[in-house]
Amino acid sequence: MTHVLDSLLSLSGVPVYAVVGSLAFMEAALFVGLVLPGETALFLGGVLAGQGRVSLVVLLAVAVLAAVAGDSVGYEVGRRGGPALKASRLGRMVGEQRWARGEDHLARRGGSAVLLGRWVGVLRALVPAVAGMSRMPYRRFLAYNAAGGTLWPVTVVLLGYFAGASFRKVEAYLGRASLLLLVVLVAVATVVAVARYLARHPDRVAAAGRRVRSAAAVRWTEGVAASVLARVSRRAGAVPAFSLGVVAALVAAAVLAMGFAEVLDNVLDGNGVALLDRPVLEWLAAHRDDEVTVAMQALTAVGGPVLLPLLALAGAGVLRWRTGSWAPAGLVVLTAAGSGAITLAGKHLVGRARPAMELAVAGEGGFSFPSGHSLNSLAIIGVLAVLAARATLSWSRRVWIGAGTGVLVALIGLSRLYLGVHWLTDVLAAWLVGGVWLIAVLGLWRYSGMRDRVRGEMPDRVHGEMREA
Repeated sequence: MTHVLDSLLSLSGVPVYAVVGSLAFMEAALFVGLVLPGETALFLGGVLAGQGRVSLVVLLAVAVLAAVAGDSVGYEVGRRGGPALKASRLGRMVGEQRWARGEDHLARRGGSAVLLGRWVGVLRALVPAVAGMSRMPYRRFLAYNAAGGTLWPVTVVLLGYFAGASFRKVEAYLGRASLLLLVVLVAVATVVAVARYLARHPDRVAAAGRRVRSAAAVRWTEGVAASVLARVSRRAGAVPAFSLGVVAALVAAAVLAMGFAEVLDNVLDGNGVALLDRPVLEWLAAHRDDEVTVAMQALTAVGGPVLLPLLALAGAGVLRWRTGSWAPAGLVVLTAAGSGAITLAGKHLVGRARPAMELAVAGEGGFSFPSGHSLNSLAIIGVLAVLAARATLSWSRRVWIGAGTGVLVALIGLSRLYLGVHWLTDVLAAWLVGGVWLIAVLGLWRYSGMRDRVRGEMPDRVHGEMREA
């Protein structure tokens, strides 16, 4: 980031006017604003003006003229292109949702949409063309376009101008925290994008599931599992429907258990993934920032010995009230007790010291392996999420419950590393063994008859929801 900013800020004179004017013009004229917002160039131009590299007055004039002219060209493209523009290759690249957003904005707000759309990147690029397609009178469009095309660039350039003196401080802040924040934001955005797709396409998910179940290898595995489970349980009528899920759960538990064993072996021998422990903490310590530290401390408190038990008790109480049975609440308590016992046993059996004080924000007592915050949050929040998902008929809600749970548990684990109170392998081992424990308690819940007793006791409305779920 520092290299890119230095390259941009090395410009002066005419090249600055050319870059700022070109991007401000092409935002709506060529729809460049969909991928490269013009305010970036305007703000950096203002910074350069604040440093005396260009004239503020000339820069403002160039920015205003380019913005108004670009929108006028965008209006003309929309007026002449009409529906053919949307059907063209460029229109398809823009996407139906973006076109719909611009049309809806213009339909609801009329001429003021041209002015207000100036402050939203997507609308700034599309509203002029949509206004031309809808045959808005050009004089009316020009009036709003001139107002927005003046207020928006002047505001952004002046922000950069007055920030010029302190820009290096902002750059230093971004240089410390930006990479970590970028990684986190990209990861969260990826989870949100996948969850959004799954939530909006339940039919495709169901079709994919049917294709998996119809595969020859899966059918053979399901048949073998059904035969074995039928002999063991002597409940042949109930087992086959669950056998594939049982096999998947057992395989997942086995993989997680083997992963935990490998991490534990690396920790004891000081090799493998354990070699990354110190470099990861040293990098995070070098990229800490006060504001991010506060956020991480809040996240770590959610998985701590105070808030997490309160969350478990609150969840157990809600489940008792909603289902009319103590069984789901008992499952939450069992999960919490088991994860706590696993944490204590692991810490005392391995006896691993915590990271050195120079790597930590604040010292914590006790042993390090595994991370109790990471293990307990995965198990407790995970079981609450599963029970909450079973209590709703909405596929999209189930998807978002799962996505939200995964993001929260991951951030709690990251907070332990960021604060320097656990090694990377502490957190990885906690997630692995926590996953095994979560699968175990859910398996107990599913096959011990506890669900059947709950169904017989809960209110009719909840009974129907749980049956369908």
